[in-house]
Amino acid sequence: MERQADVMIIGLGSVGGWCLELLMREPSISRVVAADIRETYGMQKVNTAITGAYQMGYYPEAEFMRMDVLESVEKNAEIIRKVNPRLVMNGTTMWAGWHPEAMLPPDVMEPITGVAGLGPYLPFHMRLLYHVMLAVKASGLNPYVVNASLGDITGPALKTQGLAPTVGMGNLDNMAVLVKKQVADKEGVKARDVIVYLVAHHFNNVWFMNEAPGPRPPYFIKVLVDGRDVTDRHDTYEMLKNSAGGRMRLSGTACDSQVGSAMCKHALALLNDRRILTNAVSPHGIPGGYPARIGADGVKLALPEGITEEEAIKINLEGQRRDGVKEITEDGTVIYEDAVVEGWKKIMDFDCTSFHVTDVDKVAEEQMSKFQALIKKYSKG
Repeated sequence: MERQADVMIIGLGSVGGWCLELLMREPSISRVVAADIRETYGMQKVNTAITGAYQMGYYPEAEFMRMDVLESVEKNAEIIRKVNPRLVMNGTTMWAGWHPEAMLPPDVMEPITGVAGLGPYLPFHMRLLYHVMLAVKASGLNPYVVNASLGDITGPALKTQGLAPTVGMGNLDNMAVLVKKQVADKEGVKARDVIVYLVAHHFNNVWFMNEAPGPRPPYFIKVLVDGRDVTDRHDTYEMLKNSAGGRMRLSGTACDSQVGSAMCKHALALLNDRRILTNAVSPHGIPGGYPARIGADGVKLALPEGITEEEAIKINLEGQRRDGVKEITEDGTVIYEDAVVEGWKKIMDFDCTSFHVTDVDKVAEEQMSKFQALIKKYSKG
């Protein structure tokens, strides 16, 4: 076994690539191993990040390893054992585009975009993560795992199989930090003196971006400045609306430096026992997003006065349903909302009312095949 790595990044797409760049400039990180199926690209990406760090006076140790997460679990478990990471960052997904409707005429996708967010694409986001978590478990090691792939739903689905990542990150965190900025600006204080407690599901970002059809998904927000509750002094609804992608910040992959920063924040808190108070997605596999404290002992809910854990989970389960997933059963069966089932049938004759986590390969392949055929049908090329 080689010298232990601080971090292993699996998947060097936009978010994983930003994580690599940021960690190369973090003095507390001494060794990073980056893995991707694309060998030439991966090697070049690592060298670019290393030499960029050199330019700024940092001299990190990093290397690339080729890894195909869909190869045998034991082969990938052996790679993980060789790397021996303290923490794994998952940046894998089958679907890098956050706006699939952009590939097709808007009216074609309306039966899905009008009723849900990313929930209908769950197999694309869970398939590779599922194999990553199988390999982590088979390695016999127990690293922290920070997940970038739709953690609000993949976390609770994988928890049913004993495969939940330590924590996810995503739109809840992105929205909370932008509320922090707005409050700091209005109050005339430093952002570090503002605490935003936010309980909300990923779908809230979708709703606030478009004020989508149907009732507003529930959420809970509480804002403190220097320990004083100032929530009622601010229009938090408008602040959350401003925080959704495409208003105060860039949207899609253009904001992935912010997304990668959120992911690295979680990783560094776990590795360096920073005990930060932040907002995090699916801590240890519970659905949706919550205020949390993160340190070497893991991720602990940090709900303020005014909301119980039961109430917080209920809010996120309602958000999950608004995102198109009716239920995740204890045995690991994902059940879609009827509107999602009917939407996919209408768009591309994809008939899936439910699937078990362990069948995600088959479901993802079928759904992707039908989607690619649909894109080809409407392609001008």
